[in-house]
Amino acid sequence: MKKLSSKLRSVLRAAFGLFSLTSVAFVMQACYGSPQDVGLAVRFSGEVTDRVTNKPIPGIRVSTDFGAYAVSDSFGYVTMFLPEDELLDSVRIYCDDIDGEANGHYRQLSKSFAYDELGGVVSLAMDRVQQ
Repeated sequence: MKKLSSKLRSVLRAAFGLFSLTSVAFVMQACYGSPQDVGLAVRFSGEVTDRVTNKPIPGIRVSTDFGAYAVSDSFGYVTMFLPEDELLDSVRIYCDDIDGEANGHYRQLSKSFAYDELGGVVSLAMDRVQQ
């Protein structure tokens, strides 16, 4: 009898221990929520250059209709991840000169790209404003 109650006690202890551990996991999820699936993303890479000199332009804000944006680096490169569920057949990319006269003044560029064109590095050639 003593042996049976000892085995029963160890089984109950293990069951309650497991129950306690799983309840902590549920409490953590209730407090902090489950991680959101960010979905699939398409990588967009572009090179912003001066149309005449073909030199890279740093400090250009490259954005989309649905709010994604990035600023070109000192080599004119820009990379951002676009949510795949936002892309239908094409995406419109806008390039704005946000640093003023720091590296010349450029006209805004608006260009559409088909979904299948986004695989490589796309060229974003901008025109300088003549003064």
